[in-house]
Amino acid sequence: PARAPDGDRYSGNDDFVRRARGNLYFWYYATLALFRVGGREWERWNTALQATLLPAQDEDGSWRPLDVYSEYAGDDDGERTYSTAMCVLSLEIYYRYFTPLLKVR
Repeated sequence: PARAPDGDRYSGNDDFVRRARGNLYFWYYATLALFRVGGREWERWNTALQATLLPAQDEDGSWRPLDVYSEYAGDDDGERTYSTAMCVLSLEIYYRYFTPLLKVR
């Protein structure tokens, strides 16, 4: 089995998803990385992300705070800037030009 960043062993995708549950910061960077990798992993991730985020979007287009980082960003039920920004960035990955992930010649 592979090792998680904290050194613990994990057995595969299910445990990985469990550890990442509700972490918008992680979801955004995982989306960037998997988009660059492509293939089946990207398709699986993207399908799951859309199935999670799209139904959670409120009628006004915002997302309620979903993770621990929302507290640090000052998000609450009335102020949703951080949560909404991270969800939008994750869902709009197809349109982003993220230079740190490009190859340097």
